[in-house]
Amino acid sequence: MRVNRPPPLSARPALIGACLALMFLSGGCASRPSLHSARANVYAGRLDRALNNLDVLPEEDKDLVLYLMERGMVHHLSGDFRQSSLDWLHATDLLKDLGYLSVTRSSASFLVNDSTLHFVGHPYERTLLRSYLANNYLAQGMWDDVAVESRNIIESLKELDGYPDDAYSRYLAAFGLELFEDHDNAALEYRKSDTASKDLSIDPKTGAISYSLASTT
Repeated sequence: MRVNRPPPLSARPALIGACLALMFLSGGCASRPSLHSARANVYAGRLDRALNNLDVLPEEDKDLVLYLMERGMVHHLSGDFRQSSLDWLHATDLLKDLGYLSVTRSSASFLVNDSTLHFVGHPYERTLLRSYLANNYLAQGMWDDVAVESRNIIESLKELDGYPDDAYSRYLAAFGLELFEDHDNAALEYRKSDTASKDLSIDPKTGAISYSLASTT
């Protein structure tokens, strides 16, 4: 499918830029020294050192998904979108292998057997994993992959499990659908993003963002 010239992301900074404050996908407290060191180095702007901390991952570790989420984010912040995507795709494959997708889970861990809890993240973290993948593909001009991830985001958002809807991810999914001229479904996601956003008003026809009148009164 031929894609028309995409609308510039720079024209929609308010909502897109909000996600940059999320330095890591996982909000949980990890007990692994390498993760603590990597996070400290990221907060200090030492991305090369953070990557060294996460250079070799424990493939059999129950928290491997967490390690991959973290390392993928460091690669993302470093501008290495290809390697970042490889880490995050590995994480999504592991999540599928764990079989958690068949059941909605509020816990960030998944009981695989009687004694082993594997980290799978909270529902909003798994959605952000898809959203950041879409961001990587946008940065590389990989439009077909953007469309795939847009649908993965929407699928992930079916399992909110009590968490509030994600206005940012809804918007990003709509933007991806709009690239492929799926205007009806894009408008639906823009509308849901507008509903989920407290401070912004989003036009479902164009995706244009403005401050909500309700937030200024």
